Amino acid sequence: PVLGQPYEYKVTVTNNGPADASGALWGDTMSATGFGTEVRFLVDFVSCVPAAGATCPADNSFREFTTSPVQANALVLFRNTPIPKFPAGSSVTLTYKITPSLVSTSCSLATGSINNSTQVAAADGVFAMQGTPTIRTASVTMPVECADVAIRKTVAPVMVQAGQPMVFSIDVTNSGAGDARN
Repeated sequence: PVLGQPYEYKVTVTNNGPADASGALWGDTMSATGFGTEVRFLVDFVSCVPAAGATCPADNSFREFTTSPVQANALVLFRNTPIPKFPAGSSVTLTYKITPSLVSTSCSLATGSINNSTQVAAADGVFAMQGTPTIRTASVTMPVECADVAIRKTVAPVMVQAGQPMVFSIDVTNSGAGDARN
């Protein structure tokens, strides 16, 4: 991801069976590390697409974070969001856009990462097969490189007589590992 630019995030939750898992609880958390400052996320829900008889969580499950900037540090985006109908062999694919930005104007370190973890837990009364956990998790870590821009202006000579030329020099540099855009 690029700071300030939205990226799409898709989560597919699948019931591999053999039993119905209606009411399974889905959750998603996001955090950021290595930036030297707090990171905010703008979260926009895009869609939920059910397959093979599953039904998506109610729309109101997603409204809490839509277009709201929220702070990182193990931020819970969605917690215990029930999947109403979740028969064996079905799935739901949830898509949302995340736009990360820094609270301060620049990174104090050259790189950081955005970490996302999602989980699904069997509903009360639904038991997993022996040797299979009732909570399944998946995670992804996405590196983000920060720009570290600076500007310097000099003049030569420093003192001049009226009518004498002076030269102004402006240097713009990026010492960071990431591209500086716009």
